[in-house]
Amino acid sequence: MDTPADILFSDLWLLDTYAKERKNKDKVVRKVWNGLDGTRGLQYTRSESLPGGFKDRVFDVWITWNVLTSEDGKRTFIMAATPLSDWGGTKYGWEGKFMKASTRGVHIIKEVTEQTCEWTKSLQGDLKIPNLPRTILDFVAKQQLKSANEMWEKYKRNGREVDVEKCEYLAGVMKVKRGEELMEDQKPVFKSCMQLLEDGNEADWKALASSKSPDVEMSIKYFPPDKDERSVGTGKAVGVVDCSAEEVAAFVMDFCSNERMRVSKEKGNPARLELREKARWNENTFAFVRKNPIFLNNREFVFRMFWKSEEGKAFVIIESVDDIVDYGSKLKKTRAFTNGLWQIEDLPMRGGAKQCRVTYINQIDAGGSIPTWLVNKQVPQALGALQSAIDEFRQDEKVDAVERSELAALIKTRGQDEVYSKEEERILEEGKATMAAITGSSDLKVVPSGDQLVSAKLAYLDGDKLLTGIGECVIEGEMEELAAFEWLKMSRESTKNFHKKGGVEKFVKHVDSHKQYYTNTRDLKAPGFKHREWRVVAVWKKEGENKIITCYDDTDALDEEHPRDPNVVAASARNIWEFERLPEVHGIPQTRVKMVPRVDVAGSVPTFFLNLLVKNFAKSLFNMRKKFDKSAEIDARRRAEILKIIKTEEVTESSEALAQFEALAEERKGWERPARSLGKADSMRLVPLKAYGVEDGRALGFDLLWRVEFSNNRVERLKEVFEMSRALRESSLKYPWIKATMIAALEGSVSMNKPVRTKLVCVSEKEAAQIGRNLVPSLMTEQLAEAGVNLWKVQNRAVKELMVEQVWFEPMAVVLGKGIVKTAAWGLMARVIVGALLSMTDLSTDMFVLYQFWEGGEKMATYRDAQLASLAASIAIQLGLVFIQNQKKGVLRCTKESLIVLCGLKPALDAFRVAMGYEQELDTLVDPVLEMTFFKMTEVFSESLPSIVIQTSAILSTMNSGGTVSMAVLISLLSSVLTTGFVSASISYDMDTNPGSRASNPDVYGFMPDSALVRALLFFEMIIIGGTQTLLKVTLIVILGSIAKKYVIYYLVGDLGVYLLYKVAHRDFLYWLKIYGLIGWFLSLMVRVIVKVVVDFTSCVHFRHPLELGGLYFTVNTFVPLMALTVVLSLDLMEENFTEEVKMTVKNLVIVAGTSLTILVSLLFALIDPEKSDLTGSQICGRPTYQKNGFRREGGSGQTRSGKQRTVVVVTLIEK
Repeated sequence: MDTPADILFSDLWLLDTYAKERKNKDKVVRKVWNGLDGTRGLQYTRSESLPGGFKDRVFDVWITWNVLTSEDGKRTFIMAATPLSDWGGTKYGWEGKFMKASTRGVHIIKEVTEQTCEWTKSLQGDLKIPNLPRTILDFVAKQQLKSANEMWEKYKRNGREVDVEKCEYLAGVMKVKRGEELMEDQKPVFKSCMQLLEDGNEADWKALASSKSPDVEMSIKYFPPDKDERSVGTGKAVGVVDCSAEEVAAFVMDFCSNERMRVSKEKGNPARLELREKARWNENTFAFVRKNPIFLNNREFVFRMFWKSEEGKAFVIIESVDDIVDYGSKLKKTRAFTNGLWQIEDLPMRGGAKQCRVTYINQIDAGGSIPTWLVNKQVPQALGALQSAIDEFRQDEKVDAVERSELAALIKTRGQDEVYSKEEERILEEGKATMAAITGSSDLKVVPSGDQLVSAKLAYLDGDKLLTGIGECVIEGEMEELAAFEWLKMSRESTKNFHKKGGVEKFVKHVDSHKQYYTNTRDLKAPGFKHREWRVVAVWKKEGENKIITCYDDTDALDEEHPRDPNVVAASARNIWEFERLPEVHGIPQTRVKMVPRVDVAGSVPTFFLNLLVKNFAKSLFNMRKKFDKSAEIDARRRAEILKIIKTEEVTESSEALAQFEALAEERKGWERPARSLGKADSMRLVPLKAYGVEDGRALGFDLLWRVEFSNNRVERLKEVFEMSRALRESSLKYPWIKATMIAALEGSVSMNKPVRTKLVCVSEKEAAQIGRNLVPSLMTEQLAEAGVNLWKVQNRAVKELMVEQVWFEPMAVVLGKGIVKTAAWGLMARVIVGALLSMTDLSTDMFVLYQFWEGGEKMATYRDAQLASLAASIAIQLGLVFIQNQKKGVLRCTKESLIVLCGLKPALDAFRVAMGYEQELDTLVDPVLEMTFFKMTEVFSESLPSIVIQTSAILSTMNSGGTVSMAVLISLLSSVLTTGFVSASISYDMDTNPGSRASNPDVYGFMPDSALVRALLFFEMIIIGGTQTLLKVTLIVILGSIAKKYVIYYLVGDLGVYLLYKVAHRDFLYWLKIYGLIGWFLSLMVRVIVKVVVDFTSCVHFRHPLELGGLYFTVNTFVPLMALTVVLSLDLMEENFTEEVKMTVKNLVIVAGTSLTILVSLLFALIDPEKSDLTGSQICGRPTYQKNGFRREGGSGQTRSGKQRTVVVVTLIEK
């Protein structure tokens, strides 16, 4: 457990805390009596409800505790629970009819380190149920042990930090135990392992060509096998680790560390366990099952590891054992064997960093029928454990800095005292001549350097077919330090970059302090081209106090000592570096650096291709400038000086102050960092993380988009933005995974949404990348970028915790989300195409049915005219809404929007505006989201629903007259019904998942759960519910109209009249939009009627809102059509007007639709957020609860149009 032992014990012991009382509020009986008879014990009584008709049980438990201290000072807390009958003192009673059950158990909490502990929990329960099946007992036991997982999750900390604490503790123990004798059974194992290392000649170890690590030397050796054993190779790895010997040994012993467990899980390995019951003071036993490729059994390794510590040395020994391990499930595996030895010897400290030399030998037999040669090929992988240790303790920057400072000090103090040979003077003179020639050339052409502070030029020198370049820049650093940085070819940073850029092998031979031989072999990474090798001699010389020159020239001096490989092509290089000291700027040293490269890769590479390659020569200067960049420090000192001038301006002459400001402005003229104004974002780069707010997050989002969007290498550009922003630097130091998340998110690639539930402090880099990839699918499932980011937040625990902790992160993510949607092809297509297809599909089916009616002649004239009238009414209402929305924007805007409506493209345009994150424009009535909702409602009210009524009437009329209904007409009707259901579901989904809606009215919005799968199921359900409701309502209208048209009028007018009177009685007739006067009354009437009709026909869940229908009215409305149809069928009102076929069809429809509606509504309640499913609330059904402060109108919270306060008293049917 990642918490101190006493904290965990306190949490387990305190049973009557407020949090635990709330968590167990559903318990009928839960009482705690502390201090029984003055002792430390307590009585704990708790009831449990059992399923399946069993009577509830009650547990009476006596609990007490003790603490033990071991010889090493570590405490062990023991908390025991036993039935209360075992307690001989005072007992307390309780009320209720329960059957008594019993339980007993123990908690053992052992200190491991100051911040970690080991927790063992054992429980036994007796429910007093005879012959209870074993499966039920197992289930109950697992449920009881769930609290252990909850507690582990509660205290879980960053795995790396915990691993470091454990390693530091164990390393401390090893130092204390130096010289301790091994146990008797360990001594022969240690002796045999040491013989593996010491026996034979060093030449018997053959280097492994497959080893690609620059930090580790790997080799293999074959020892004669014993009888009945296979000849398996023994691998050896040697490397230097930047820590003490005990720290490496502790790292190796922590085989089940958090980080290794995470990596093992990601690789799909079935098991990685520590057998703690076999632990001894210097020994642990582990079981590991490694996943193998298909057709091969997984391999099981069971081994013990023990350590021995001496002064300046440490050993870790690995030996396979024959223990049988219970993994809790059946695993198909084959036993494998491993033996090994870690010999770790301390080295002298280097630059304040401890160092040790590690020799690791390992022998693995994979067992089974795997050939020996294949096993031997896995030796480098097995030896990779040493590379893991090197990476864990790596201190490259510190070690390199020491070497660099030592060489810089030598150059500074003894540079002019160096003695040079004639050959060295020749190399230097030729280098200076080349530098002078290229500098004075009149043919120099400027080429892009990739950095505005680095100047790069190219020219042909006399008689040379290859281009020679010259690069120049000013770098913030000491002249000697920069020269040393360039000279140290075997520094760790240089070696790392060398291998990263295609380097194969390099070697440096130091002749004296100012001369060295340098060879390097590179892979050109071009098919058909051999590796190239450069062999050069390098000489540096300090000329006076302010200049250093370093020259490289070809040499063959190493050919005898290191013969050339005939399969590698010899290349040529001549480079010159010049370092010139400049005056300091605000106390920061400045150096002008020039470099002149001329490189020939030789062979059959065309000259023009070489000239293309040489144009990238300035990268060396760019990397050097970037490493030593101190612009932020210089800017800070400049600001301090300006502030000082401002403070002293009152006591100085204005001309003097002006002169000082001018001096500051001219100080770096000609080579200062170019400034780019990005408004808020640019000014916020130096603001600390703790000062960041919402607007700062938005500005940072725009800055990230602007800089990364137009960059070819987004990853590198994003890293630069992180370096420029102080807030991002601080956040990435606190949570290193943020950078990986942002990189994955800005890639904008479509992938599967895999929610990550890991805590904020425990996220790994792989999980961080998955979190970033989850942003795109979250944006794709939502129409609003804000809703997509909100879904991303609730599905990924770390993001949610970060947004709570850092208020600027969510607005930044929203801006990035909008940018991703705008730039990604799927973002535009998914929304615009769906919107356009829905509109065009509905219009196409309407036109097809209209054509069918037209072909039907006079018989279908009534249906044809009704269809045309509905289309005309739909267009007329939409044009009216366009005028109301844009009346203050002018005639041109109204005309433009009207033409879009006439072309049938309004739904697609609305979807586009919402997807692109358009804000509400000045002088418009509502924002794009509400505008889209209103137009969808209008389309359903005046076009889709009338069309469905007309088509259903025509179908029933045809069936009633004995005619045949074509399949095309039925498909058209089904398409219209599903489209109506889809529009209804879209309105509810978009409004409910909108973070703004959830924030402003959380009592109504938020019924959609956080799971993307459940959201999809709910969306599909709402489509079917809407379509079913449409069919029922339309069938009812058509049947009533067929019996007598007055019945339709009575029904519709009566239903609408009751609703409008209901709104008037609640003083809620006027709609909430800010429209006044006669137009406001007319618009309110129109909107109330449209909303009522849409809900009647579609059951659109959004309109349960108290400002619309209200929860009670919505609930009743959902089942009115079904009940009305049932009444019509039961009263036999269809006997005289319809045939038996039609009556049977309607009856079947009522049965199927009624059953489906009941099931779907029940399933809806099962899937929605439980907090929104209260049947006595205003969520999906129930009373029309209003906002606590009244409706939000122009008069402010809790005010009506007259501005007077009102109190709404609601008495509901459910409460009665």
